[in-house]
Amino acid sequence: MDIGNKLRVLRHEVGYSQQKVADYLNISKSKYCRMEDNSSSPDARELEQIFLLYGISPNDFFGMEFPIRHKLIYPEGILDNFEMEIENLRELTEDWNINRERLNRLRKALEPVLEARNEALDFPELDLSHVPSGTTVKQVELDIRGERLIKQYFKLEEEYHKVLFGAN
Repeated sequence: MDIGNKLRVLRHEVGYSQQKVADYLNISKSKYCRMEDNSSSPDARELEQIFLLYGISPNDFFGMEFPIRHKLIYPEGILDNFEMEIENLRELTEDWNINRERLNRLRKALEPVLEARNEALDFPELDLSHVPSGTTVKQVELDIRGERLIKQYFKLEEEYHKVLFGAN
């Protein structure tokens, strides 16, 4: 992986803007952008600052390779809340309005789960032009409990849709 992609991956992993990193390095944003685009290289001082900023060693930085590995870790309580809503709203009623309200509650409980999941699956816009075809670029270890709950949600949502909108 080239230096620009390494810089982009590191910045993305901690959620920093290009401006924030440039300010930390005491350089212009345009100079930092050129580093990420591989049209400029960081000097020794800038590299040292980058290592400090991200808390990595030179070996960590220069040893970075594809695939980029991530592990999805949900924020505290999100899955517990989601599971509780699924359990509490599992029973459908004869009342259309109550079912509609319950489905909306389920959707609201799903939102933070999908937001965290999508964040883990997202990755920076990398320059992949020099990466050999067939190379695995990113691997994400998903949370099994979260995936099981998402599957339960969609089954339950399907049941609500049948009751609310008719069988299809």
